[in-house]
Amino acid sequence: MSRGAATATHEGAALAAHEVVRGSGTAIDAVTAGYFAMAGAEPGALLAPLAVLVADPGAGARQFDGRALQPG
Repeated sequence: MSRGAATATHEGAALAAHEVVRGSGTAIDAVTAGYFAMAGAEPGALLAPLAVLVADPGAGARQFDGRALQPG
């Protein structure tokens, strides 16, 4: 039973990430699948910044912001 969820701003990336989450993949596997699915559909996405939010009950939430210049 999978308790994970995945979403993305690009439909192809969201579908790829969702398939990984439904299977036995980890959150990192889902991010990687979604990222490369989007890069395959949109060539400019390959070098674009990536933002990831991962949360787990009891462990808290972690956020990664891949922009070259951090806000603030």
